[in-house]
Amino acid sequence: MKQADLDKEMISQGVDRYRLAKSRLRSANLESRTSAGRRVLEHAVSSMSESLQEWMTNAALAPGRGHSILPLLVDLDPNLVSLVTCKTVIDGITTTRTINSLAMSVARQIEDEYAFLKVRASHPRWWAAAVKKVKATGDERRAKRLKERCRRAGIPLTRWSYRDKAAMGLVCVELMRQSTGLIETENRISPLGKPHTIVRATDEFMNWLEKSHASAEFLFPVYMPMIHPPQDWKDAMGGGYTSEELKRPLVKARKKRKYDGAEMPEVYDAVNRIQRTGFSVNEKVLDVLKECWQNGLDIGDLPSSKPPVFPPFPADGKTNPDSKKTWKRICGRIKSESEQDRSKRIAVHKTIMLADKYRGQSIYYPQELDFRGRVYPKPIFLNNQGSDWQRSLLLFDKGLPLLTDEDRGWLAIHGANCWGIDKVSFAERIEFIQGMHNEIMAIAKAPMENMGWAKADKPFCFLAFCFEYAESVTNPDHVSRLPVHLDGSNNGLQIFSLLLRDPVSGLATNCLPTDTPRDIYQDVAELLKQKLAGVSDPMASRWLSFGIDRKTTKRVVMCLPYGLTRYSSHEYLRDWYLDKAKATGRAEFDVNEIFPAIIVLADALWESIHEIVKSAKDCMAWLREVAKIHIQEGKPIRWSAPSGFPVTQAYRKHNRVTVKTLVGTVIRQHRFRQDKDDLSKMQNVNAISPNFVHSLDAAVLMRAVNMAYERGVRNFSCIHDSIGVLASSASMMAACIREAAIEIFSQPVLHNLRTEMEHYLGRSLPAPPMSGDMDITLLRDADYFFA
Repeated sequence: MKQADLDKEMISQGVDRYRLAKSRLRSANLESRTSAGRRVLEHAVSSMSESLQEWMTNAALAPGRGHSILPLLVDLDPNLVSLVTCKTVIDGITTTRTINSLAMSVARQIEDEYAFLKVRASHPRWWAAAVKKVKATGDERRAKRLKERCRRAGIPLTRWSYRDKAAMGLVCVELMRQSTGLIETENRISPLGKPHTIVRATDEFMNWLEKSHASAEFLFPVYMPMIHPPQDWKDAMGGGYTSEELKRPLVKARKKRKYDGAEMPEVYDAVNRIQRTGFSVNEKVLDVLKECWQNGLDIGDLPSSKPPVFPPFPADGKTNPDSKKTWKRICGRIKSESEQDRSKRIAVHKTIMLADKYRGQSIYYPQELDFRGRVYPKPIFLNNQGSDWQRSLLLFDKGLPLLTDEDRGWLAIHGANCWGIDKVSFAERIEFIQGMHNEIMAIAKAPMENMGWAKADKPFCFLAFCFEYAESVTNPDHVSRLPVHLDGSNNGLQIFSLLLRDPVSGLATNCLPTDTPRDIYQDVAELLKQKLAGVSDPMASRWLSFGIDRKTTKRVVMCLPYGLTRYSSHEYLRDWYLDKAKATGRAEFDVNEIFPAIIVLADALWESIHEIVKSAKDCMAWLREVAKIHIQEGKPIRWSAPSGFPVTQAYRKHNRVTVKTLVGTVIRQHRFRQDKDDLSKMQNVNAISPNFVHSLDAAVLMRAVNMAYERGVRNFSCIHDSIGVLASSASMMAACIREAAIEIFSQPVLHNLRTEMEHYLGRSLPAPPMSGDMDITLLRDADYFFA
């Protein structure tokens, strides 16, 4: 295998994928769904809608050709009429059609919309139920099924005369021609001597369309790992893949050139050191994964490869409406879950294919950054930031032997973490693995016969650990290549605790020394139970009876630093309740009670969270206030991360018109006014906290990587707030993470942020919240900060 051949393959696969998608859409007369077609459709609908409204205004003032259809158009949204017309024309733009045929196709769809509008107005409740019934079908079938339902219900559909339909279609096609310049008409004589008029795309439009497709073919290569180290980044444009056709800027952002002159050597050093890390495929895990996949085993987050199994139609289904309804509901849920897993099944197939392709090879991952400075591998599917089963397929290419008890201890700690034993002391985790010694050895010897590994929290990563553990036991000279990960304890809340030096939340998030790790999810759960016990609402006692545990609070607490609101927490709590009710077979609340019960639980949970992590609440409120001032001043929000990475947050408003036909076809138009769009207050205010936190966790990771590299560590598997290294490097990496955090948060980060923003805005900002008295240097002895 040669890198040059891989580069050509990535490009050619991207071209083939684009051409196949284009060919399929064109053969189905769906040009408007191609990338070029979507851009044209948005512009065409906007232009035609304006022309149609002007035409209707003129038609109301005086008689004229086609003006007889004005009464039919008055009740319809001009955007909808324009959408139907432009979509119908553009979908078949690569073919030539007679104007009569095209006009009737347009008119029939507009006629359906008009008829359905009248039905909805006269039978609103029936219409709502009918639309719900046909929601899952395709657009064309949906319209047919709605018509059939109207017929069976005895509801007449308004129908136009042939003359009105012809006039409607001809007016709409002509208005599109005049307003967009995309199509033209031409009079021809048929072989039988009959005159007719055809509609076709203009030469200019067809040339643009084909050039657009031709250039787009090369914009979407299928990025795969490299087999030699990527090119170092010395600026924001010149690193990563060595082939010019595959090169992309370091930062994924709309305005990429703004990073060209940025002075951020710490960022370039860290990214280069991460992407110089070599990996190789863990062939033992790959063979097991393939066997599980072929046998349709549903393990962890690995979807089953088998088709869904539907229950048989109930014996009393024809006579018992409730029984039939229950059966249909179960089948619908199974079908929905299967459709949701479709993309996962595709990912499994492609990941296995890539892993087989790279067997025995050294592989490397060019990196890229998002606009906050977070690091991501460019290739997808087979990479170290995927699902449990994807991460388990990778070993470091170069390893080191386990020379000391401490090295072997870190390997055991990693195994316990993968199993799910990560809330106890290191000694207890090691003891847990020692207690599983015989089972682990049996799993490593025959994993498909000894399936105990499938019970782990991260089953495939635990399986990879079992193979590594067995090798280290049987071969004292074994060179370990397994990535051992150090994970932050709710890193978002850790960052807020350090920003405001809050000893309460600092202790809860393991920023302070403790003999055993603190579990903030369990802490909040215990306080929540106390809160519920003091609530008079009977639903509170029913929640206590149902059972409150760390899983109740985990997702809400985890997402709090990233902009979670009380309202959005309702959905997480509902999902937890439904999952637990399904697992236990016990539903404490019926369907009508779930919503009010969730509100009672959410109110008590919100109070509990804010008592334990008050610093996060105060800091987030201050950041939101600062964001509002930026929007009032009409300026994007900018700051420099401690790594030197420049962050710009500028979510803008768009003049967005959403056109939804009555049978469910949806298109969103985005009309951009360059350099004149207003900033979106809601988006920027909601996003400032998570984006600021992400810029800080990226800075900590980069500084820690650079520190560790300077101290001899050469292998890094980075997943934002989780860093994987060799077991023999884990102790060093843990110390470097803590030192990096001490360096960064010993500085007055929020005051520096305020000063930078005031200089940029030219006005004063409110002072950040008062800091507590937590000693940041104690982090040096906080063993469970990243563990």
